Amino acid sequence: MSSPYKYIAFEIKDTHNLYQRLIKAGIELDEDDKIQKRKIDKLYNVVIELEEERKK
Repeated sequence: MSSPYKYIAFEIKDTHNLYQRLIKAGIELDEDDKIQKRKIDKLYNVVIELEEERKK
């Protein structure tokens, strides 16, 4: 995989983990953050799927 992909994948995972930590800490997300989280969750799922396919 190319370096730009690895960077983007890392940023998506990092942002996904940030939202997870905020939710676990009990911090309420505003409507814009909720929309962004849903988008990041979709991208995160794609990244995970691509990484699983790559391992095969």
